[in-house]
Amino acid sequence: MTLARISLAGAAFALAATASWTVAPAAGPGLAYDSVTRFQPGSQGSAPQPGNFQADFQTASTPQNSTVHAPFGLGKMIAAAQNAGAMFKNGLAERHYVGTTKQRTDNVALGTADITDCVARTLTHLDLSAKTYSVTSLDHPATPSTSNGGGAAPGPMPTDDGTKVAIALTTRSLGPMQIENVATNGYNMNMKVTTTKPTGETATFNSEMTAYYSAIAEPNVGCPQPRLATQPGPGGGSMANYALIMRALTASKANSRFTVSSSGPPLPAGKFAMWETMTMTGADRGGAIQIETERGDVHSIGDSDPIFSVPAGFTKV
Repeated sequence: MTLARISLAGAAFALAATASWTVAPAAGPGLAYDSVTRFQPGSQGSAPQPGNFQADFQTASTPQNSTVHAPFGLGKMIAAAQNAGAMFKNGLAERHYVGTTKQRTDNVALGTADITDCVARTLTHLDLSAKTYSVTSLDHPATPSTSNGGGAAPGPMPTDDGTKVAIALTTRSLGPMQIENVATNGYNMNMKVTTTKPTGETATFNSEMTAYYSAIAEPNVGCPQPRLATQPGPGGGSMANYALIMRALTASKANSRFTVSSSGPPLPAGKFAMWETMTMTGADRGGAIQIETERGDVHSIGDSDPIFSVPAGFTKV
């Protein structure tokens, strides 16, 4: 599983409790915020509750010692495994900057950042420690590197195979809560998700989510994002299912292949969640995974902000 973008952050969290909801297009300035995403294999029993975001972000931001000396090029593999283990233990700390046509996501512990420019149709990768950058076309991504242990470039844009997604959703209200000085309202959701491929093959899994939504509009970049690479391993299939749920809930009004039936109070469609946790079962051959995301340091941002540019002194590679 890759370390970046798992919060799918991004990946937007525009949700709805009825099949008739709509999400308004993004207007005005964008949104910047920090996030911490934690992963727990299996069900943890009762759902966790919002905690101390600043302390959690500091813990998850701590760089890991990624220098491992081993023969036959195994050093980088071992270091990557150690970093992944630290991410699962401490959480994934990211900084997000979402405009209307530009987006940047920083992996704080790894010291990297990725900038998507929907107008230029480019993905710029920054190594903040080495002060280097590379640029990849969103339409014609480079072939993944296999020499010198180089990392893979973003894959091609995802192919839509026509899979249908049906979600049965039951919700209940949890009431108001102040999170990071932001007023929110909480909801608990139980979801049964059924996917049907064009071949007729079906699969069903269950999810439970608890989320606290603010009155802030969920930011949304106006262009498709590059495919997010995933690797085999515990939770890999669950993460794919998690992304599928978010896509279906967001697209159910516009795309007839995504349907949502519901009971209970409606969710605040298109609103920004300050905290959420999801537990999924019935995926990964019967396994389960719990994903918790908390957000903080929320403020406005625009496409002209210098954060969307390559910093001075960086060298192109």
